[in-house]
Amino acid sequence: MRYIVILFLIFFTSCKTSEDVNPRVKFLPKNERQLAVADYASLLSENEKDSLANKIIDFEEKTANQIVVVTVDSIFPFVSISQYATDLDNYWGVGRKGLDNGLLIVIAKFDRKISIAIGYGTEKILTDSICKFIIGKK
Repeated sequence: MRYIVILFLIFFTSCKTSEDVNPRVKFLPKNERQLAVADYASLLSENEKDSLANKIIDFEEKTANQIVVVTVDSIFPFVSISQYATDLDNYWGVGRKGLDNGLLIVIAKFDRKISIAIGYGTEKILTDSICKFIIGKK
């Protein structure tokens, strides 16, 4: 009986969900439709969303690099917009598997913050300093 209990405990403690790995995941929005432009803060008109999404899709077809633009009202309970963007990038899996060539732009409306999260495959071209320059941070 004792062995059954031990096996039971080992089995259930080894089963990890994405929330076990990163408990902050429960605060992130889902992107089940895998949108290139996820405008949760309603910052863009339908025409702007469609136009931007079409440009992103065309870019991906030409280069195989994936870009996602996300607007949210707030990053709460996160404090750091860069941590929010990195967690969201990892959660959504932006970029092609094996290439890790994704780029995620997060705009937080009420926090008045913006961040760019990039995959390792994109870092060679788009460095952190270039991302900061694009955003306007010094």
